[in-house]
Amino acid sequence: MVFFRVVEKAEAQLVACLKWRTEFKVAELNPDMFELEASTGKLYRHGFDKTGRPVLYMKPRLENTKNWDNQLRHTVYHLERTVESMDPARGVESWVFIMDFSGHSLSTSAPMSLARQILDIISTSYPERLGLSVMVDTPFFFSLFWGAISPFVPPVTKAKVKFCSSPRNGYKLDPSFSNNFDDLDDLESDFGGTKTYEYDHQVYWDNERQNLSQLKKVTEA
Repeated sequence: MVFFRVVEKAEAQLVACLKWRTEFKVAELNPDMFELEASTGKLYRHGFDKTGRPVLYMKPRLENTKNWDNQLRHTVYHLERTVESMDPARGVESWVFIMDFSGHSLSTSAPMSLARQILDIISTSYPERLGLSVMVDTPFFFSLFWGAISPFVPPVTKAKVKFCSSPRNGYKLDPSFSNNFDDLDDLESDFGGTKTYEYDHQVYWDNERQNLSQLKKVTEA
């Protein structure tokens, strides 16, 4: 009986996910829709951890728009591309999320409603895709925000969220990084790695367009 309840729950979640993907028009998301949102490098994929999980960086201080609906679509677009960069044949089916709050202020904060939408989408439409989320240098006001929103975060997701301070401020390399990046060449220097990386929007976005074009050709073949 328990087995059937589990199957029914999984089936309901799958149906809900497919319904959301259709209504959200996930398959239609493309780089041309987010030229402005992507221009500052506030959200991008770069590198892999020691198990091959793709790393998604978010830097709220670089927020540059107030169109929260498009901001949500921009985030989902990146989640889709991150999933596509995984290697299921090697057992890689989740991502690492590094959120860098240095320089973040209330003036660049997205509304709580947007954060709740993103958390809900990750939990219900990308279940078990989040392998680790590292919150770096969170400001004081973020603790109030997290206290308000954490009751809505599923326990399994909350357990994957870690808070730490960056070595760039004189702190030791946090285990969230040292345990997940054997080769620090794969980790950006702001977080204790040796990788020097500066987001170049033109290069990054041209690459996005090219990769998506190639993916469509493979899918249509």
